[in-house]
Amino acid sequence: MAALSAGVYILDDKSHIIWVNPRAETLLVRSAADMIGHDSHDLLHRGPGGGTSPRHACRLLGAFLSGTTTHSDEWFERGDGAVIHVACLGVPYRTQDGTNGGAVIFYEHPPREAPAAESSDAAAELSDVIGRLTLVAEITTVLTSTLDSHETLRRLVRLLVPQLGDWAVVDLLGKSGEVQRVAVVHHHHGAYVNAEEFEGPMPPVSETENMPLARVLRGVLPVIVSPADYEGSLDTGIAVQQRDLIRATGIRSAVIAPLHGLGGVVLGALTVGRAEQPQPYGPAELTLVDDIARRAGLAVDNARLYEQQRRAQGRLELLYVAGMRIGTTLDVRRTAEELTQVVVPRFADIATVELLDPVPRGDEPTGKRTQLRRTAVSSGLTGQPLYPVGELISFTPSTPHASAVEHGHAVLERDLEAAHGWRAWDPQQAEKILACGLHSLIAVPLQARGVMLGLATFWRARKDPFAEEDLSLVEELAARAAVCIDNARRYTREHAMAVTLQRRLLPLGLPEQDALEVAYRYLPAQAGVGGDWFDVIPLTGTRVALVVGDVVGHGLHAAATMGRLRTAVHNFSALDLPPDELLAHLDDLVTRVDQEQTGTDEGAGTGVTGATCLYAIYDPVSGRCSMARAGHPGPALVRPDGTVSLPDIPGSPPLGLCGSLPIEVTELQLAQGSHLVLFTDGLVEDRHRDFDAGLMLLLDTLSGTATQTPEETCQTVFNTMVPDRPRDDVALLVARTRMLDPAQVADWDVPSDPAAVAAVRGECGRQLQVWGLEDIQFTAELILSELITNAIRYGTQPIHVRLLRDRNLICEVSDGSSTSPHLRRAETTDEGGRGLFLVAQFTQGWGTRYTPHGKIIWTEQPLHAGAAEPIEQPSDILLDQWSDEAF
Repeated sequence: MAALSAGVYILDDKSHIIWVNPRAETLLVRSAADMIGHDSHDLLHRGPGGGTSPRHACRLLGAFLSGTTTHSDEWFERGDGAVIHVACLGVPYRTQDGTNGGAVIFYEHPPREAPAAESSDAAAELSDVIGRLTLVAEITTVLTSTLDSHETLRRLVRLLVPQLGDWAVVDLLGKSGEVQRVAVVHHHHGAYVNAEEFEGPMPPVSETENMPLARVLRGVLPVIVSPADYEGSLDTGIAVQQRDLIRATGIRSAVIAPLHGLGGVVLGALTVGRAEQPQPYGPAELTLVDDIARRAGLAVDNARLYEQQRRAQGRLELLYVAGMRIGTTLDVRRTAEELTQVVVPRFADIATVELLDPVPRGDEPTGKRTQLRRTAVSSGLTGQPLYPVGELISFTPSTPHASAVEHGHAVLERDLEAAHGWRAWDPQQAEKILACGLHSLIAVPLQARGVMLGLATFWRARKDPFAEEDLSLVEELAARAAVCIDNARRYTREHAMAVTLQRRLLPLGLPEQDALEVAYRYLPAQAGVGGDWFDVIPLTGTRVALVVGDVVGHGLHAAATMGRLRTAVHNFSALDLPPDELLAHLDDLVTRVDQEQTGTDEGAGTGVTGATCLYAIYDPVSGRCSMARAGHPGPALVRPDGTVSLPDIPGSPPLGLCGSLPIEVTELQLAQGSHLVLFTDGLVEDRHRDFDAGLMLLLDTLSGTATQTPEETCQTVFNTMVPDRPRDDVALLVARTRMLDPAQVADWDVPSDPAAVAAVRGECGRQLQVWGLEDIQFTAELILSELITNAIRYGTQPIHVRLLRDRNLICEVSDGSSTSPHLRRAETTDEGGRGLFLVAQFTQGWGTRYTPHGKIIWTEQPLHAGAAEPIEQPSDILLDQWSDEAF
C-alpha cells in the first residue's frame, strides 16, 4: 500500500488514524504525525462547500460499522485549509486480537481542466486498485466467516474465478506428506463447474523434484507457469498429473502459490489458471495470488485447528456419554449393546461386539480367541449386510479382527476397497459390505484385568474414513466397556452361584401332610440374589408350620445367611415351640452371631441383624392358627366367602433388634377352605409403588381367588404384581386350610387311678377296630398302657388321651405336669424303666410337647403293620429285656 499512487490511511475500531502512506501525506498536505491518533471523520470529512459533515451521514463510517466494503465520493480538508474532491474505497478488516478497523484508499478527482488521458489513467489505476482491494476484502471476509476448512476452500475458489482466472485448483498436504487435490473449479458460461474427475489423491512429492507444483509444495516462492514448463520428460507422478490437468483444461497461464499456515508451515498450494482469458499473468497478479494464498493458508490452518479442537471436544463428549451410558446394568449382553448404541451414529455408522462364548455365562473365557459370537449390533444404515446377533464367527488370521485379538491393540483398515486381507475371510460377505458403502473400519479387542473377552468393530460408510488419531479414542472406549463387561461377567458368575446356593437351601419340594393344600412361587432378584426364604414344616399332632423370612442384603452372603436361619428354624420347630418362643430363640441366635462377627475382617459388613421372619402354626383339628412376626409383613387372609383382610398381627422389631421387647402371638380361627397368603416385601414393593400401595393391589388381586386352588392363586398374584425384572427377591406361599374329620378324632379323660388304665385301653381298642386298624391294635394298646400309667404315676390332673387317625395313628397322653420323661436303658435288676424303651421300639417317633397347662407325650405309628420296616414281635422284644445276655 505504501507504493500505491493512491492515498491510504488505516483506522482502528474507534475511527482513529493509525497509519498513512506517503501519497496520503502529499494529497492531504499533512504529515503522518499530524494525522495519526486523530479521529478521521472530524479531521478530514467536509461538505462540498467546506462545511462540517455530520457523522451519521458518513458512508465510510457506516460501512465500517456494518463490516462491508463501500465506494463513495467525499470532500477532504487538506492541511492548508483547501477542500479536495476524492474517490474513496472503504475496506473493513479484523485484527488478530479480534478488534475491527478499516482501510481507506482515496484518489483525488482530476480537475476539469486536466488532460483527458491523465484523467483516464488515474481512473483506471484507481479502478484497478479498488478492484483488487475489493477482491482481497471479499476473500478476507469469506475466509473468516467459517471455521469449516472444506467450506472455506469451496468459497475461496468461487471468488477467484472468473475474477482472476477460468480455473482454480487447491492441493493440500497430509500429515504424512501425501497430497490430496480437494477442489478443481471451472467458470464456464456464467456457471461454476466442479471438475470432480481431477480431484482425489495425488502422488507424493519428491524432495528432488524440480517441477513448479512440487517446489511450491516444498515451500518455494509462488511462480507463474505455462504449458511449456511441463513439456519434455517428466520423472514423477505428481508432475505427470499436473501436466494432464493443464492439457485437459487448456490452461495457457497459471499462478501457483503456497498455502502457508501458522509458523510458516506449508499446508498445500493454490493454483489459478487462465484458459479462455488471453492475457497471461504478470507480477501484479503473482503478488495478489500470493497474498490471497497466504490469507487462505491462515484460514485453513485456523479451520483445521478449530476442527481438531472440535474433534477433541467430541471425543471427550463421547467418552463422557460412554461413562454415563455403558455399564448401567450388570447384564453382559445389555452392556455390549450399550457400547454399540453409544458410538452409533456419533462416531461410526455400524458397530458390533463379539464375545467369547463363556463370557455371557459368567465363566472364564476359554477356547479359540478368534472364534467369537456376535452379541450386539447397532446400525445407522438401512439393510446392513453384517452377520446377525447370535452368529458364531471365525476370523481368519488375515483379518484386522484376528490381528487386533492377537496383538491386543486396535487395528485400522482405512480403505477397505484397497485392502485385500480381510476379503479372504468371506469373499461374498466382503462384496456385500463394500456394496453397502462401508469403506473403513477399526477393530479393537475387549480386554480387562488381563483377560481377553472379545472384540468390538466400528464401521463407516457416510462419514470420513477413520484416521490414526481415532485409535486412541477407540482403545479408551474399549477399555471402559471391557471393564463394564467383565464386571457384568463376574456378577453373572456370582449371581448364578448365589441362585444355585439359594435354590439348594430352599425347599426342593413340599412335605406330605393333610392339614394344608400349599403352593408357592419364588423369583430371585435380577440385580442380585437376596435372602428371601419360605418353608412348610410338619409338626406333631397333624399340625403344620408355615415360615416366610427375609435376610438383609444380596449375593452369596445373603443366601448363606438365609440357609443358617432356615436351619435354625427347623431345629427350633423340632422342639415344638410356640411361634413367639421360636422367634425369641431366633432373635438370640442372630444377636450372638453378630457379636461373634463384630470386629473381624471377615465379618465386616456381613451382619445378620435386620432379618425378618413370620412363623405360623396351623392345627387342622381345632382350625386355629397361631402366628407371630419379627419385622416381617403380616399375612393376607381370604375367607371362603371371598372376603379379603389383613389380620392384625402385632409387629416386633427385626431379628437381632428385639432385645428385651416381647414378641406377641396372635391366634386366628380359620374356617375350612380359607386361604392364608404369606409373602415377602419384594411382592408388594418396587420402584413404581410404595409398600401401602402394593398391599392395596394385593388385596384387590386376592378378592377374586376364593374359589381358586392355591396354585392358581399364586399364578394370579404373580401375573398381576411381579415385574419382569424385580429389584428384590419375591417369595409367595399360599395355603388353603383343611379340617380333620371329627370321626378321625377320639379322646377320653383319665382319672388318677391305675385301675382306669384297662378301661381306657379297652375303649381305645374298640375305636381302633372302628377305624379298621386291628393290625396295630395290640401295639397301640401296649403303647397307651405305658403312657397312661406314667401319667398317673408321675403326672398330675387333668390327664387326657387323644387318638388321631391321619396318615399315621397318633396317640397323645397329656397331663398337668411339666416334667419330661427320658429314655434310658434299665439295669437288669431294675423293676421299671423299660416302658419308654418299648414305646420307642414300637413307634415311628415319639416326643414331648409342652402346653400352657402341662405337657403332651405323643407317638406315631403307621396305620398298617406292614407300612413300616419289619420289627420283632412285641413278645420277643419283651423277653429280650430279660435274656441271658442281659443278665
